[in-house]
Amino acid sequence: MKMRKNHLLTLFMCLVASMSYAQSMSVDEIIGLRKKNLSVFETYLKSKGWTATGTGMLSIRDTEDPNLTKNKVFYNNLDTYIEHSISRNSKSNRITIQVSDKDIYSKYAARMLALKYRLIKSELVNGDIVKVYQGKNDLIKLTTLIKREENSYISKTYYNFLILSTEDYVLNY
Repeated sequence: MKMRKNHLLTLFMCLVASMSYAQSMSVDEIIGLRKKNLSVFETYLKSKGWTATGTGMLSIRDTEDPNLTKNKVFYNNLDTYIEHSISRNSKSNRITIQVSDKDIYSKYAARMLALKYRLIKSELVNGDIVKVYQGKNDLIKLTTLIKREENSYISKTYYNFLILSTEDYVLNY
């Protein structure tokens, strides 16, 4: 009986670990998704266990750039969201992922360095720390945001990774 409980406990732990893994993606996966169309993007996220809130994907026209359509998928349990912005010319496709887990942030930052992204710009913008990393074919704009709850001293840190082409960055930032 004790052996059976240990097996069940081990099975349960594996299941929980696989569910947690499914919810996060590697930097390599996120970079690869930037060039994919919406159908591939959505299918891939679903295969990783991501779910859209409400009735499905939220698509909105970008007011700053009418050639972009933003498609957001939210994952409720982890305070994480991913946004895919698709341009008509496909040169400006962007992926944004926001995480609040410091361990995930640390893994992403370490992987960016391993992929030889180098820091080209660091600044403070409206109280947020913004760093821009240059890769071979794209850039990652990392913004660290500290949001304070209304009427409270409690704050939460969010890490926003925007992956975009070098050309898009030069034209728009």
